[in-house]
Amino acid sequence: MNYKRIEIIFFGIVSLISLILSQIIIIYKTEYIGLFGLDQNVPFFSIILLVGISFIVFNHLILKISVFKNLIYSLVGITLTYILSKIIFGIVIGFFVRLDNGKTPLGWEFQYMWSVIPIMTGLLMILTEFYGKRLKKPVCKNV
Repeated sequence: MNYKRIEIIFFGIVSLISLILSQIIIIYKTEYIGLFGLDQNVPFFSIILLVGISFIVFNHLILKISVFKNLIYSLVGITLTYILSKIIFGIVIGFFVRLDNGKTPLGWEFQYMWSVIPIMTGLLMILTEFYGKRLKKPVCKNV
């Protein structure tokens, strides 16, 4: 199986899980308050952790770098992409609120917080390509 197919399958699975959970589990405003927007919603944060752990394993299998270097690069990457995906989500939601002239129901943007997970996943996949180029390690085409 080639690398691009694995990326597409992984992104599809993460997006599908996020879509299903967004219809089942509601994120309330009181659950959203936290350090750097860290959610108190256990299923949301659990999925973020699973995406982070799978990114660490994904980088180890694809880039073939040492475990310690992979752990350091991955943890920095996960933290930065989580914060960046929250910022991107905030900008998009702000645009939609402005487009609706501020008439949106209070708290509806918290329901769409699940879209942070596919955004983060996409950024992590881009980051794997960047790490491969930066470390001068070819990204394995066949896994």
